[in-house]
Amino acid sequence: MSNHKGTILVVEDDELQRSLISENLRREGYEVFEAANLGEALELIGQKPVEIAVVDYKLGTESGLELIKEFQRRNPLITPVMVTAFASVETAVEAIKQGAYDYVVKPINFKNFLLVLERARERFRLQREIAELRSRLEEKFSFKNFVFASKSMERVIGLMGRAARSEATVLITGETGTGKDLIAKLIHFSSARSRGPFLAVNLPSIPESLVESELFGAEKGAYTDAKERKIGKFEAADGGTLFLDEIGDLNPSIQVKLLRFLQEKEFYRL
Repeated sequence: MSNHKGTILVVEDDELQRSLISENLRREGYEVFEAANLGEALELIGQKPVEIAVVDYKLGTESGLELIKEFQRRNPLITPVMVTAFASVETAVEAIKQGAYDYVVKPINFKNFLLVLERARERFRLQREIAELRSRLEEKFSFKNFVFASKSMERVIGLMGRAARSEATVLITGETGTGKDLIAKLIHFSSARSRGPFLAVNLPSIPESLVESELFGAEKGAYTDAKERKIGKFEAADGGTLFLDEIGDLNPSIQVKLLRFLQEKEFYRL
């Protein structure tokens, strides 16, 4: 097995430019695949283990932005780097918005280009590790791994499945040690929110004076030690699941604010 740095797909409609970029990257130890248009590029990512895609902004009559968007749809782990002759803020913002990790301007400064690729490789590795970890978590907290023998638990599993398919707020009750946190994780990792964060908050462990700022966040200067804006757990869990353990121990005044959030789906920092 070769000790190459990584695999890069170079998508450039100008044959000379494509060859120059590719040969320079091969000399740096990369395994390089080449494509002249969208069709060739999409065919290659289906056949080769592409990690980074270097994509020209204009590919003849085709758009490199459209290709990057398609990469994100087919394989979001691929880290795209846009190459453009149009050094404007608008172009850069547009490229990043469509999914480009970074962009370089023609004529290419190869030393800077290599630094961009190094960062892109690191981003690819992190994304891959996150994807592998998420996959292991989803496998671990899958309903099929939940072993039970009673009719009562069969009904619980049915309720969990319904909860996972909905956007409803879920109340889990039970004695200490009955696995309420496990139920919460199973629901999360079986839901459309599984790619978002799962945050568990043990409410009794938070001093009563800090509960509100921990949950809802606080603006700079809201209280003596608030030297900068603090993001609360509700905001941090956006797109995922927030598990509030022992919610019955909350001060009634905080429970009222929590109820308002659950009903209106909005909150205000302190």
